[in-house]
Amino acid sequence: MKKFLGVLLGCLISLGFISPVDALTTHKFEDWVTSGERGTKEKSSDNVTIIKGQKAQKDGDPNPCDGPFSKASVQKLEDGILEETYIELGLDKIKKGEYFEVDLGLKNASDEYVTEAVIMTEHGNDDRIKVYAGWAPNFAAYVTETDVYTYQWHMFVGNDGVAYVNFSLLKGEEVIGTTGDISLDAESIRTHDTKNPVAAQKDVSVKYLWFVHVNVADGIKVYSKLPGTEGAAVVQPTDTNVGVANVEKFSDVLKDSLKGLDIEGLKDDTAVEFELESTEVTPEDAKISNFKEALSKKAVNGTIANYFDISILIKDAMNDNELGRLEKLTENIELIFNIPEDLPPVAEGSQRVYYILREHEGNIDVLSPTISSDQTVLSFTSDLFSTYALAYEDIANQTGEVLPEAPNTLDKFSAYMLIATISAFGIIALGYATNKFIKD
Repeated sequence: MKKFLGVLLGCLISLGFISPVDALTTHKFEDWVTSGERGTKEKSSDNVTIIKGQKAQKDGDPNPCDGPFSKASVQKLEDGILEETYIELGLDKIKKGEYFEVDLGLKNASDEYVTEAVIMTEHGNDDRIKVYAGWAPNFAAYVTETDVYTYQWHMFVGNDGVAYVNFSLLKGEEVIGTTGDISLDAESIRTHDTKNPVAAQKDVSVKYLWFVHVNVADGIKVYSKLPGTEGAAVVQPTDTNVGVANVEKFSDVLKDSLKGLDIEGLKDDTAVEFELESTEVTPEDAKISNFKEALSKKAVNGTIANYFDISILIKDAMNDNELGRLEKLTENIELIFNIPEDLPPVAEGSQRVYYILREHEGNIDVLSPTISSDQTVLSFTSDLFSTYALAYEDIANQTGEVLPEAPNTLDKFSAYMLIATISAFGIIALGYATNKFIKD
C-alpha cells in the first residue's frame, strides 16, 4: 500500500556502488500509467513527457495530488537495483510554493508492497529548489540553475546481509548531493506496512516509480533520456559475461529480427523478452582444431585463451518459458566483455594483439576487436550467435624500441564504458539482456 507521508522518503545510489547493478527501466511516454486517477501525461516530444497531478475528488481538496507511475521492472534487490529518472528543474519551472515527490516502491514475489524510497522536491520561500529525503535527515541538495537533473536510486544487499538505499542528485556527471548508504530497515523509513527485514523478503523487485503529491501547475518535464546521451547507453560486463554497447540499437535490432520468425508459441500478441547470455565452452565441444587452423592464418604464434557461447534467448515474458533462440540478426550489434585477468602477462618489449574467432554453421571468422585504453575491455560487432573464442598474439619488437599504441585502441573507451544509463524497451543487465515488447 502506498504511504502518503512526506517524511518517509527512501532513495538510492552512489557513484561507486559495490554490487553489480541491473540496468535502468525505460520511462518513455507510453511507460507512464495514469489509470485510477493517477494524474495526466502529455507527450511533448519523443524524449519528453509532461506529468501533472490528479485533483483529489473524494475530500474536495482542489490541490493536484497523485501523478502517473511507471510499469514494474524485473530488477532484483539481490542483484542490485539501479533506477534513474531525468527531470527538468529551474526556478521558472517549479515556482515558489510548488512541490512534488518521486517514490521508488518495492514488491516481493507475491506482488506485495515491501517498502519505498521517496524523494521530495520543493521551491520554498528562497530562490532555490530543495531536494531532500525525510528518511535521510542530513541530506539536502539545492538547485538554482535550469537544467535536466538526474534523480538516481541504488538499492542493494550489503556484505552484512542488510538491504541499503542510496540516492543521488546529479547535474550531468556532477553529483549535487547524495544520501550515502542507509539501511532500508532503519526506523526513519519503517512504517506499519513495510516488510522487514527487507533483505529477507523473496524476490524483491521494483514495483513502481511514482510521481506523488504533484503540485506543479505547468507540470513536470520528465525525459526518457538524459539530453546529450542519446545512443550512449552502455552496460559494463562482469567476468566473462557479455554486455551491449548501444542498448537502444540492440532493442531495435532485436525487434526487427523477430519479425517473420515462425516459432512455436510465439503469437502476434505474445509479450516476449530476450536474454543475451554467455556460457563457457570446453575445447572439445568447440572443435578446437578448426579454431586453431583459422587462427593460424591470421596469427602464426596466436594462442586461444578460452571458448564461449553467446546466445540470444527468446522467452515468454509472462511465464519465463524459452520459446526459441535468435541465431542471426538483421544487422550487427556491438558487444563488449572484460579481458580475463588470469592471462599470462605481456612479455617485455612485446605488444599484445587480440582476436575474436566466431564459428557459425561450420564457418569460422577471425574478427579484430577494439580494446579499451586501459587494456581491460574488448569490443566487437556481430550479427551471428553461436560459439566464439578469444585469442591473442604477443608481437615482439625486434629493434627494442617502444612499440606504438595498437591501431585498434579506442581512446577514452574506458570512461565511455562507465556510463550506466539505459533506455529502450526494458532491461540490460550485467551479462544478460531483457527487452520486453509485444510481437508486431
